[in-house]
Amino acid sequence: MAVSGFLQENRVSVTSAILAVIFIILTPIVSIIGGFAAVSEVTTGDVATGAVTAGGTVVIAVVLALISAILQAVVFYQWGNVINNNIINTKHVFTHAKEQLQDPLRGEIGFFVNRLEDFLVQAWPFYIYLVLYIIAQFVGWYSFLLYLIGFVFLAIYLSKIFKATSKVSDMKDKIYSYLKGAKGYTSESYIYRISQRSVALVIILSVITLGIYWAYILIKLSMEINEYVASDEKVRPELEKMLTT
Repeated sequence: MAVSGFLQENRVSVTSAILAVIFIILTPIVSIIGGFAAVSEVTTGDVATGAVTAGGTVVIAVVLALISAILQAVVFYQWGNVINNNIINTKHVFTHAKEQLQDPLRGEIGFFVNRLEDFLVQAWPFYIYLVLYIIAQFVGWYSFLLYLIGFVFLAIYLSKIFKATSKVSDMKDKIYSYLKGAKGYTSESYIYRISQRSVALVIILSVITLGIYWAYILIKLSMEINEYVASDEKVRPELEKMLTT
């Protein structure tokens, strides 16, 4: 009996990624507009109103930045969760199929399953980043140091995400194509390959573009992961049926 139909795939919330980008954009806009308004009030002699405007602007900007950070954290978590869930589901399918195959395909499937486990995304850097970010909200001048350390762990987590998304989609496309050829099976279905990315390059481009490239990555990678999962959902049942008949 096929197991693909009983496996549920997750999705990254592209809506959350888009909202995070919107709040990223709104934060500096509100800060600039509020800053000009406060300065204008002060220059006209209304210092009290200027102070209130400045204070209100800071509060609004902080709230917007916090909302953006929360939404980004949700998306970061979903990236790893969706990939890991897909890997686990694929392992279930191929472990079931392997039991009904003879060598050499049985050995090939076993090797593939073992390799998949190497690409499971370890979430501990993300949780350390999250804890440091939360603590940083309450420690005053030490917050910058915690932000910096947290950013390092976030970079580690993102490197694992980038590696997993690229390697898993590439490897699954190759093994699926190989198995189709070995069984003489033809199909127009294919595995969507997620672009390979470098964390260092993403950071550099994000700095150079003042965050614009980072906003692009948030949305683009979320869409790519969903497209990859959707393509895998389509191919996997076909392949399982082919291997078990």
